[in-house]
Amino acid sequence: MSFDVGSEDNARIIAENTKIPEFSVSLGGTETILSYPPKMSHAELSEAERAKSGITPGLLRYSVGIEDPDDLIADLQQALALIK
Repeated sequence: MSFDVGSEDNARIIAENTKIPEFSVSLGGTETILSYPPKMSHAELSEAERAKSGITPGLLRYSVGIEDPDDLIADLQQALALIK
């Protein structure tokens, strides 16, 4: 799933404060992955092309793995709570 946290700074807060997901491009494994499309998978596009495609500066991609759902939810909630 993808979600927008409003800015690159907010995306950084989430990436730095989640404990469970690997911050990486898709590894094709069973672990949860958090990625930042504007600088990873879509970095080769211009800012205008990213905007046209819906790739905003605050967009994060969260690829859910096999970890306990309650642990994933709690981890993401505590990181989201840090956004002001």
